[in-house]
Amino acid sequence: MGKGARPVVQALLLADHVYIDRESGKTIIAGTFDQIWATEFPTVFGRATWAFVSLTDLRGPAEVVLRYVDLADGSVLLTTNPIPVSTEDPLKSAQIRLEIPPLPMPHPGAYALELMVGGQLAGTLRVVAGQHRAEASDASEGEEKPGADREDG
Repeated sequence: MGKGARPVVQALLLADHVYIDRESGKTIIAGTFDQIWATEFPTVFGRATWAFVSLTDLRGPAEVVLRYVDLADGSVLLTTNPIPVSTEDPLKSAQIRLEIPPLPMPHPGAYALELMVGGQLAGTLRVVAGQHRAEASDASEGEEKPGADREDG
C-alpha cells in the first residue's frame, strides 16, 4: 500500500456460506449474522462460517488479516494467516471470501471480527454471543457442536 493511503472497507460480513455463482460470476452471500447463541460456556461456535470482505481504494499490494477478539479483555482469540490483495485500479474492489475456523466463545458477551490491512485496523464487525436455556423441542440446538447455535441477526 502506498504511504498514507487507507483502503475503504465496503463490506465485512459473517455468513453461513459465500460462493461465486458459476453463470454470473457474482459473489453470493447466504445467511449473514452477527449474533450467536450457546446453552453453556465456554464453548466453540463450530458451524461452517465464512467471512466476506470487500475493499476499494487499494494503492498497491497489501496483506489482509482477520482477528477474532474478546471485547471483555481485548485478547485475540483467533488470527488468520495473511491474505495478499491488490487491484490494478484503486476504483475497483478487491473481494475476499474466507472460511473461518471454529470461533471460541469463553463466555457470553461481545466479540469483534477485526479487519487488519497492512497491519492497521481497517474495519470491525461486532459479534454477540448470547446464552439461552436448552429446550428439548429446539431441533437446531447443537447441530454442529453441543451448546453452540446461531440466530440470524
